[in-house]
Amino acid sequence: MNDLTRTTITSMEAAEWCGKDHAKLLRDIRNYIAQLGEAKIGFTDFFKESNYVTGQNKTLPCFLVTKKGCEFIAHKMTGQKGTEFTARYINRFHEMEEGKLPCQPPGCIQRSGVGPGDRACNDQAGFTSL
Repeated sequence: MNDLTRTTITSMEAAEWCGKDHAKLLRDIRNYIAQLGEAKIGFTDFFKESNYVTGQNKTLPCFLVTKKGCEFIAHKMTGQKGTEFTARYINRFHEMEEGKLPCQPPGCIQRSGVGPGDRACNDQAGFTSL
């Protein structure tokens, strides 16, 4: 398993933790990326474009969200949902850093040209490298 696998979560997981529809979180992340671009700040330290294959063999977009990306999302949230999201991402990244999560549940597959890896083990059914 590579460093990217151990240091990211999928946008689907982040959306679940935020209590948001995945499509709305994708929209928000795309807006953050556009704003970072306007400020000439790279976004790949926060978010990495990816996609995943559904049970119906349909390829859909997602993002791999780094620890910095989770911090970015958390800083945009307030109240109970913000607190819950922050606690969940902190716990998850500590578990990954401590090696307690050798293979996370299925998730995004990183687009070619960005780097190898996905949030899941590469040999799980339904996921193919791009």
